[in-house]
Amino acid sequence: MKILIVSDEITHPSTAGNRQWILAQSNLLMELGHEVHFLYIKKKSLRSKHSIDETEAKKFWAEKFHVLDTGRLGGLRYAFFLQLRQRFCKGYFKCDDMYVAKLTKTVEMLNEEHGFDAVFVNYYWLSKLFLKTKIPLRVLCTHDCFSFKDLKGGKNAWMCTSANEEAKALQRCDVVLGLQQDESTYFSYLAPLSKVYTVYCPYKYYAQPIAGNHNIMFLSGPNGYNLEGLNWFVDEILPLIKDRYADAKLIIGGGVCKVLTRLKGRTDVELLGFVNDPYEFWARGDVAINPTFRGTGLKIKTFEAISFDKVVMVHPHSAVGIFKCDSAPLFASENPQKWVDFISKVWSSCGEIESIKSKNCQYIENLNGYIREQFKEMLNCCDK
Repeated sequence: MKILIVSDEITHPSTAGNRQWILAQSNLLMELGHEVHFLYIKKKSLRSKHSIDETEAKKFWAEKFHVLDTGRLGGLRYAFFLQLRQRFCKGYFKCDDMYVAKLTKTVEMLNEEHGFDAVFVNYYWLSKLFLKTKIPLRVLCTHDCFSFKDLKGGKNAWMCTSANEEAKALQRCDVVLGLQQDESTYFSYLAPLSKVYTVYCPYKYYAQPIAGNHNIMFLSGPNGYNLEGLNWFVDEILPLIKDRYADAKLIIGGGVCKVLTRLKGRTDVELLGFVNDPYEFWARGDVAINPTFRGTGLKIKTFEAISFDKVVMVHPHSAVGIFKCDSAPLFASENPQKWVDFISKVWSSCGEIESIKSKNCQYIENLNGYIREQFKEMLNCCDK
């Protein structure tokens, strides 16, 4: 099949969870033997003087990389609706607020040239394309559940909308891709005639040796939910761990370091900033945490830590909707003392760490196998 992926988020550099997922989806489709093109909708930010560097993306996609530059007018339109909805609509967006009028014509021209069999559209606000395009198979990549997101995520909610507006987007397509089971179930009610598949995100498994130290690893972007969760861990759990292990250190990597000014100068916290080599970062400790307790969408940090062979400890929220949650190789609790007891058990036994590592490997293999079958089933059914 010839497939066109449409997104206003670029795939490279893959510094954010949504970019990682789009890239992983693209790679999987190519591994399955499909010809995949990528259409990047470029918006000019009115706040930032720096535009996104497209060098990596152009190198990866080569002649299959297409750009729709909305220019300054596109940036103004985005800013207008952002202010309008936040000031007068309690932050609730209409389904087509952010749709780019030029997108219809651009996709039409690309389709005439390449003859696509399927179009994968990322995010609900671009779903209007499904009403305009002649491409046979229409797939919506949801990334998240945006209905009443403000109620679930508080002040950090982004692009939230009503159930009616999200249903409008979902009902325009043939296939809906949910990133976790709970959201897929919800989507099936909003769009009863669309086929809904739970596809999570594929990960490569990286076996790592036991570090044998008392480092605790956390890798994250500057998302407000991540910051809230990390603050909870630092205030409620880290002091208890320090009481038992004086040399315990929290090592933090990623964009979240930019907003952790209150932790600068602490001897028990190391802020690394941007991480060039994830393998090298994760190798510095045996234990990884995801203390995020609010928000929606795929639990990227949970899966990533498992894929890098860590003993993973999370707040229960960060295990919701993940693949085979009941048998996933992770510890989940909101009780600080239980965190301390578990980490003590792990740090006092290499055998315990080895056992968890073995489960990590099997879990990632099962996850990737399931995702692959979901994509094959989806494309085979729709190709008939």
